[in-house]
Amino acid sequence: DYLLFVKSGGSAKKPISLNYGIGKVFVVNGKSAANIAVFQLINTSNNLTKYLYYYLLLSQEKIQKLAKYACNNGNIDMDNFKLFNIPITTITYQTGIVQYLDKLEEKKNSINEEISDIDNLMKQVLEQSYN
Repeated sequence: DYLLFVKSGGSAKKPISLNYGIGKVFVVNGKSAANIAVFQLINTSNNLTKYLYYYLLLSQEKIQKLAKYACNNGNIDMDNFKLFNIPITTITYQTGIVQYLDKLEEKKNSINEEISDIDNLMKQVLEQSYN
């Protein structure tokens, strides 16, 4: 496993937003392809990659503050990003955190799926009322 980190994007008019790609992180297994706006982060420490993923994922707004903007496009300098502090704890504690966050992520995905189903049902009700 390794991480892909989006270092460019966003908007100078609204530099902080969870809707932008800049500062997003993804866990990847196997091969991947990306453009120059994406960096591969390889975990060479004894820390859990998924723990690092969750920390970076939930710190996206803080990470976006590292960006400098030119022509309305943000860019995070990797030398500055390397200074971004990730609190490290024991592997046992990291494992517990990852397991708990995985459960919360599953619950969030289930809720989002239910919301999507409700949206579709609402559309169907409207469509049926005109037929």
